[in-house]
Parts: sequence; C-alpha cells; structure tokens
Amino acid sequence: MPKDSPTPKPIPPPGYEIQNLPDFLKPANVGTKTVRGESHVLQGLGQVVAEVSQNNPHTIEVREPKDFTQPIQTHESTHVFQLSRNQPFVNKTFNSAPLPTTAAGYSYGGLPGLEQALQKHKTIADFNVEQQADMVADYQKETQNAIRWKDAESLARIIAAYHPFVSQLAKIPPKGANMTQMTQQDLTPAAPMPPVNVAGMPMLPDKLIGGATAPPKSVQQLKQMAAQRNTSATGHKIGEKMRFPNGNMGVWDGFGWEAQ
Repeated sequence: MPKDSPTPKPIPPPGYEIQNLPDFLKPANVGTKTVRGESHVLQGLGQVVAEVSQNNPHTIEVREPKDFTQPIQTHESTHVFQLSRNQPFVNKTFNSAPLPTTAAGYSYGGLPGLEQALQKHKTIADFNVEQQADMVADYQKETQNAIRWKDAESLARIIAAYHPFVSQLAKIPPKGANMTQMTQQDLTPAAPMPPVNVAGMPMLPDKLIGGATAPPKSVQQLKQMAAQRNTSATGHKIGEKMRFPNGNMGVWDGFGWEAQ
C-alpha cells in the first residue's frame, strides 16, 4: 500500500435481517440488534468473529465484520434463542462435555455424527450450546446447498438427520416454564421425514428453517407467533402478573418474567 494511502476504515457489521434466519428462531430474535464489538482472541479457539453474552442476550457483537457470514449470524441467533429458553436446560447444555470453551466443544460430528446419534437414541440434550448452534447453522446452509444443486438424495439425508434434533431444540420451553412440561416424546428423536426425492415433489427446505419459498412475516406477526407459542407452552398470557416467593412482582412479556 502506498505511504500516502488512507488507512482503511473498519467495515461496519451488516444490518440485522431477521428474514434470513431459520423460521423457528425468528420470534425469539425480534428486537435483537447487531453491533460492532472489539477484536477478541480466545486461547484454543482463535479469533472470535461474533458472540452473544448471557448478560446481553439480545445483542450480537460482531468482532470481525469481514468474516460475519450468514451461518455465523444463524449460529449467534441460535444463542439468542437458547437464552430465551428454560434456564436449567441452558445451564445443563452449557456445562455438558465436551465444554463449549474448547475447539472440540463445537464439533457434533456433522451429518454422519447426527446419523450415529439417532442410532444411539441421543437427544438435543446430549449436545452443548455451541454444538446446537452449529447444528442449526449447518442445517440451514447444507439444505440451501442441496436445493441449489438440485441434489434430492442429499436433501433427504440432511433432513432425516438434522430435523429430529432441531425440532427438539425448537420445542424447549421458554424462560419461567417448567421443563416437566416437555414430555419424553418431545425429547425422543422423531422418525425421519418422508424422502424428498419422490418424482415430481418440489425440493423444499424443512419448515423449521424455512427459506426463499416461505412468505416473509412482519415483526408484528413474529411477535404474535411468539406470544401464541409461549402461551400454549406455559399457560401465561402477555401482561399477566405474578408475585414470586421473594416478594418481587413479575410481568410475563411473552418470552419470560419481566421484573417490576
């Protein structure tokens, strides 16, 4: 670079587009913002591209904008979703082995790993939060690739392996809900979906993750989806008040109890 060339300005993170996320993540991600964060390196993991913290669960800090791709956005948005779920479950999966603070803690084995996990009757609870987030991002990416390449055989295999686990993740009750409301049937991997390589059948993504074929939803519709889902899962309505044993009053906001 010539000496008189101006120093390149930092690239701002891309605007947050909720429409680009898998469908089941969208309601929990309403209101989430993407901001620029300082560069950060973790020992054993290297450069951190983006992250979500438990202290700020509706903000994605992008530390390396040039590397902030759609799969990483989906990964971080999955963390936003996880942090809106039942806290004991999140704690359990965060502390499961291998720890998500190591490189091995991000690997779930890919497509073959999930096929083996199904054979061993494992559930989403057998994977930690980072493995779950990578799973969702990979499911979206691999599904889109198979459809783009018109590879019906691969699409059928991808859906059969990923759908049971991502479906279980989508059913985890929200904050404030009791995990006993999640039945053993919810945590039992479902049988593979019907093959998508039937002659004449259009190659569509799993409804859980949506795609270009899914009609766009407004933010208001997404909020209504969140309210409906959480009401059916917990029996609580938005605006409902409850006094807790410690004397504090909380109001249900559709995602959890907001302290008053």
